[in-house]
Amino acid sequence: IGQIRPNPTKNFTTLEFNTDLAGTIDIVVTNVNGKVVFNQILEAVSGLNKVDLDLNAFTPGVYFVSVSNGDYKKITHIVKAE
Repeated sequence: IGQIRPNPTKNFTTLEFNTDLAGTIDIVVTNVNGKVVFNQILEAVSGLNKVDLDLNAFTPGVYFVSVSNGDYKKITHIVKAE
């Protein structure tokens, strides 16, 4: 995963990542207990991809963001501020 900004955030953030091949990407956000709180499947393009995440419904805390395409998986974290 390239960047998540702003991080921490109160409302919205943007996930940026690069991929060499276009194809289906699965974005999963889990809380610290491992519960999935957001899941989105999208078609990524070759090169830079940007995905806006709406965190308004999330409670403040730390979340883990996973981006995968079957062969590739990267995980990072995001902080939802109060």
